Amino acid sequence: MKTLKLSVLAFVLMFIQTNAAFPQAHIDSLRIIPSTPLNTDTVKIVAYTYQPSAPCRLEKHFITINPPQIYVQTHYPPGMLTVTCSSVDTIIAGVLTEGCYQLLFYMSDTALPITYDMDSLSFCVGTTSAIKSNTREETKISIFPNPCSGIAFITIDDAEFSALYDISICDLFGREIKKISQHDLKQLKISFENISPGIYFLKLIRNGSFIGCEKMILE
Repeated sequence: MKTLKLSVLAFVLMFIQTNAAFPQAHIDSLRIIPSTPLNTDTVKIVAYTYQPSAPCRLEKHFITINPPQIYVQTHYPPGMLTVTCSSVDTIIAGVLTEGCYQLLFYMSDTALPITYDMDSLSFCVGTTSAIKSNTREETKISIFPNPCSGIAFITIDDAEFSALYDISICDLFGREIKKISQHDLKQLKISFENISPGIYFLKLIRNGSFIGCEKMILE
């Protein structure tokens, strides 16, 4: 009997030491498909996760869309096998209306639940007016410096001399903080005086059509 107890104790200690050697379950990264969605696209959320035990599967999930936030609660059952593995799971968010969103993604156990990890992702959804001849425009927006501490320079790679550009600075809740209108946007200097530090979105509209969005950080 004493030998049996010692064997069980040794097994438990070995199990604890083995599990302690591996990182806890966590979210490696998040992304959306397509990366620059329009209000006619079906948006998919792709989560890359790590788990220190098998079976490494997404058992169920719940998604709540309350613009400008999207909440995703996922449940991964803990396994008995100490086998490290990675999982790639796709969750359909559906067709979203135009605007900027903040995705809040929670990875949890199926029990209480116990939250293993949480990650977030911010993105914007454009309108179909950004499409010409069934081909989506690819407009590169550059912000320098980013992060910035008060003044930033905005440039785009295909500025049109006769076009009217509307630039909107929005916070994570989609509220417009500042708006600027200008013709021939080759380079624009923007002052962020009296704007609190944080994460913002720069939305660019050309002649009434949404053509791009870029995240910026104000220090």
